[in-house]
Amino acid sequence: MKLSRGASSPAFVVTAIVLAVGIGVLHSNSRDLGATLMMAPFALGPLAVSLLVTLFARTKGSQITLIVGTVLYGGFFIWLYIQLYYVSPSPQSGIGLLFIGFYSFPVMLVVWGVSWSLIISGKKRSAESQGVEVEI
Repeated sequence: MKLSRGASSPAFVVTAIVLAVGIGVLHSNSRDLGATLMMAPFALGPLAVSLLVTLFARTKGSQITLIVGTVLYGGFFIWLYIQLYYVSPSPQSGIGLLFIGFYSFPVMLVVWGVSWSLIISGKKRSAESQGVEVEI
């Protein structure tokens, strides 16, 4: 299986861009890069998982599902960031960033599940069209 083909997919590119923008947004309010990298897994962890899933997504449906999930997560991240730091700023705003990944986890779990089921069904369909039995 060639993972490099997955790394050039539209879902991978969109997710990588949103992840890079998210790290940039986190770094804009940080004092140093170490603090940004310490906060990134909590705030942007679901995007890292989506990035991993995009390496295996070959079907158009799974790509679209991951792109929609990434855009929704990016929008939620930006909305919550604006709420925490600009609409109602407080000294505890940084703690809110710790919970972004946990708040979005149920929705992202559905996105990953749908995408993975589309990946599996695409493998079955391609194996049936070739007349080969596939083991999953």
